[in-house]
Amino acid sequence: MAGKTSRTGVILNKTDIDERKSRAISYVRLSKAEKDDSLTHQKAIIREYVSHQNDIQIVLEIEDRNRSGTNFYREGFITLLEAIKKNKADCVIVKDLSRFGRNMQEVSEYLELIFPRLGVRFISVLDGYDSQKDKNSEEMFLLQIKNLLHESYSRDISRKIHASIAVMQQEGKWIGGIPYGYQRKEKDLIIDTDAAEVVKQIYYLAAIGKTDRAIADILNQNRYTTPREYQKTKQIYSDENRQWSVKSIKNILRKV
Repeated sequence: MAGKTSRTGVILNKTDIDERKSRAISYVRLSKAEKDDSLTHQKAIIREYVSHQNDIQIVLEIEDRNRSGTNFYREGFITLLEAIKKNKADCVIVKDLSRFGRNMQEVSEYLELIFPRLGVRFISVLDGYDSQKDKNSEEMFLLQIKNLLHESYSRDISRKIHASIAVMQQEGKWIGGIPYGYQRKEKDLIIDTDAAEVVKQIYYLAAIGKTDRAIADILNQNRYTTPREYQKTKQIYSDENRQWSVKSIKNILRKV
């Protein structure tokens, strides 16, 4: 992506901008607890998505490194708002809703009030949401459910898994296995960013009424690596014909 480079992103040359297309900001965020290569991963997903759209162009890439999603007092996000107010962009693209924010109330204010008033198009790639196309109340309701799950995940999942492990240890059942969605750091379990995204997808699909079989089929269609294979390769996607099973889905939902 040619253009003027700044500390917060990469701006396309003005001569490269097509005024007929949405001028998008690619926004990525990483908290302290998450793996560093996730920023590159997020950017790659957004670029791949845009490459298949004929009405969108990325004019600016902005990142927030080591910043929590529980509030919007972030340098990169403030830069994003300033660019919108200066009419440098009219679209925001994120990998998924959790990268935008994990505070349900504030996220809803931006998606339902602030961005519509500013004429800003919002796209969450992995959530399959585009505010320009998904204008009905059902789509917004489903996005709000996912938003709530992101907030709940951020607040509760660590406590629940540690509690489950403690019970299993007391019962003599735990043999040191690491729950899918987590990784070991010394003696602690910390969130494995990539695998955690798959866990959130499973949560969301279960919340909207998908059966375990349907969830497994969706994960297979999207070529997500199975937990066993991910443990070996640390690759979230796979070209191998290894299939998620109903049992795997049940195990993940039951453990959390």
